[in-house]
Amino acid sequence: MKLDYKDLGLESKLRLKSGRKKVFYIEDFSDLNSLKDIFKNKKYKIIGGLSNTVISPFSKYIFLKTLLKGIYLKKGKIFVYAGTKLSEALNFQIKNKISCLEFLAGIPQAEIGGLIAQNASAFGISISDVVDKIFFFDIKKNKIYFENATKEFFSYRNSIFKHENLLILGASFKYNFDFYVKEKIKSYVKKRLEKQPHFVENTLGSTFKNPKQYPAGYLLEKAFLKGFRFKNFKFSEKHANFLINLNPQKASFFELLEIIYIAKEKVKNLFNISLELEIEIF
Repeated sequence: MKLDYKDLGLESKLRLKSGRKKVFYIEDFSDLNSLKDIFKNKKYKIIGGLSNTVISPFSKYIFLKTLLKGIYLKKGKIFVYAGTKLSEALNFQIKNKISCLEFLAGIPQAEIGGLIAQNASAFGISISDVVDKIFFFDIKKNKIYFENATKEFFSYRNSIFKHENLLILGASFKYNFDFYVKEKIKSYVKKRLEKQPHFVENTLGSTFKNPKQYPAGYLLEKAFLKGFRFKNFKFSEKHANFLINLNPQKASFFELLEIIYIAKEKVKNLFNISLELEIEIF
């Protein structure tokens, strides 16, 4: 197991400084045996590609990340290790002409383990719709599981794998052969870019979850927050639910909290709807 101290905030897609944090990296399966003792009576968080996560400069957590990577075709399923990047999985699909995760194309920095934990979704499809079995480690019980991905594991943009003791190691996915999967991936990326900020922007994707009544982006736009700027942050002119860090060198954690508070208050006052964060703040 590798131990390092990194500014995880700058590794996050928001590029918001957090200061150096203590991070343990799983390099092979033998590392799992020591996790129970390392994290006993300590506060820790499991992280993935940090595509939707903010690390607070005041966080006292220790962080855990898997470096296990690889993609395999086996018994009519794709098996993907948790540390594999979404982009790598999509390239594998193109090479083997198979359909599976293309609806998520265009999410920058995303890793398979994090996408499963978040139950990531796009275009009306969730990753829980295509995952078959999940390979995970229960840190407290010091035990590995390879379980069918039942509906009980997941909810809207959420899963039981957000619980601190469950570390996703990999998963198998259902797939179909598709000679046009490359074109489909390009189509999904194009659709994203038509409605959302470009991948080069410092944004974590959707800031708030969609309430039952209306999409969060619609509520924010009606509250005149589309393009709204507060110091070094703004809500995108292209999609009001995307919060952008305009100046990573100067932006502060408190500015982020303030613009989130402003947005929640405006929507609450206008529509009596309480927005819930989709991004995670550790």
